[in-house]
Amino acid sequence: MASPDLKSLRESLELVEEWRQRHGGAYVDRLNVSQVVMNGQAREFEIHRLKKLVRHDHRAAITVNSAGFVARVAIDPPGAFTAEILSGELVNVFSGAPLSSIETAYDQRRGEDFLRMCGDLQCSAEITLRVNPQTYSFNWIRTASSFTEPGTQGSWWDTLQGLFPSPAVPRLVVGDAGADWLTAGGIAIYGPSAGAHAASGYEAGPWQAYRQTWLTDDRRTLPAPVAIYPFEHQGLNTVGDFLARAAHALCWVWLATSGTVSAARFVIKFEAGAYLEKDFTQLPIGAGVEDAIALLQWSSASPDHMRRDAVEQAISVAVSSADAITGSARRVLNTAKRLLQLAQSGALAEALASRRAAIQAAVDAAGASSEAARGAARSSSDRVFAEVAAGVGIILSNNGSLINAVVAHWLIIVVAALAVITGVSAYTFEYPAAGHTLDSYVKDLDARGDALTDNDIRQIKDMESLKQARNDLTRAKINTGILLAGAFAVLVIGWIVVK
Repeated sequence: MASPDLKSLRESLELVEEWRQRHGGAYVDRLNVSQVVMNGQAREFEIHRLKKLVRHDHRAAITVNSAGFVARVAIDPPGAFTAEILSGELVNVFSGAPLSSIETAYDQRRGEDFLRMCGDLQCSAEITLRVNPQTYSFNWIRTASSFTEPGTQGSWWDTLQGLFPSPAVPRLVVGDAGADWLTAGGIAIYGPSAGAHAASGYEAGPWQAYRQTWLTDDRRTLPAPVAIYPFEHQGLNTVGDFLARAAHALCWVWLATSGTVSAARFVIKFEAGAYLEKDFTQLPIGAGVEDAIALLQWSSASPDHMRRDAVEQAISVAVSSADAITGSARRVLNTAKRLLQLAQSGALAEALASRRAAIQAAVDAAGASSEAARGAARSSSDRVFAEVAAGVGIILSNNGSLINAVVAHWLIIVVAALAVITGVSAYTFEYPAAGHTLDSYVKDLDARGDALTDNDIRQIKDMESLKQARNDLTRAKINTGILLAGAFAVLVIGWIVVK
């Protein structure tokens, strides 16, 4: 069953066609717009029927032209009549009471009355049928031929951009398609008698990611080829052929390095390796479209640079000239797969080498840090033992009356000062220096994200050799602290016992 909006559209079309049969005129059709200009007497375009048209969001304009007098009455939704005298004077065609009445209607801006009083004058009627997809829930075009052959009214890319704005309405009603229908990944196309159909659907995520990464110019507004490539159909053969050819072109448009889109011309360029420039103003043939879609699907599986580079280099190798592009998809795909495999093999070897080097560097850094910590501990311990020995010697010398108490106390103060210097040197220079090797390595490791994965970095940081090096440093600090505490205890005892 037709929707209410489709029914009202059909009624509007029937009305316009009735007028056109009586008054002539040719349709000018575009997506969601159809316009026709007819000639006759103003009264023959009944005002109540014009008002019914514009209530459905269509437009009408009656241009009266008689004896040098030209006036235009625009009828806009929801039923506003606006009269404007373009040239000449009302007195050229009116006199007496009618002149006074129409002058009053014009001055008071009563456009509907103004048009009614012009009923006997010759005019041209411009009727514009418009469909707002967001309101009607479908796109519309009057004939299949105006969709597939836009001629001077547009281009194939304008038509597709109009079908896929954001947000898109994934349905197109073709006025003369009857009960025929066609479905594609992103749109359903059907006649007024076919009933509403739904698009067959496709996984949009990878295509959207590829679009955001690589289509940085006017091509971004064009749909993915799988969105328009026919999935199944009943009739609509010319539409299906048009969509297949457009999908073929779009595959190469999406693969190109860049594209230049204007109202009259569509040119794409491949600039990696050999320079190729291809004009797609006219659509290519449909043959080979399946291979082209397979190539683009493989290319868009991941938007990474390595895959993109493989495709661009494959095009440079496998395509001999711009004219050969549309027939080269299968060769390009096979070449790109091989190039990507080689690139990934090299990248894997490089990644493994980087990981081995990082692990070895971690072992070396841990060994250097542990050795530095042990060296610092030995040095500090030697100095502390010497200071303890000096303290004991002072005590013994005093007990043997070799030095008196005053001298002994001063000597103990000197030894205590040396112990303080030993501690300061150990904790502010030697141990930090031993730890710097380890800290510097860890910081450098964080900067190697281009060669190592986050998981690699975490695993290396958790290596047992690095943990052991930190433990060695901590134990050395604790050992030195204990020795210094013992030295100061000996010196305090000596201070007390000296007499």
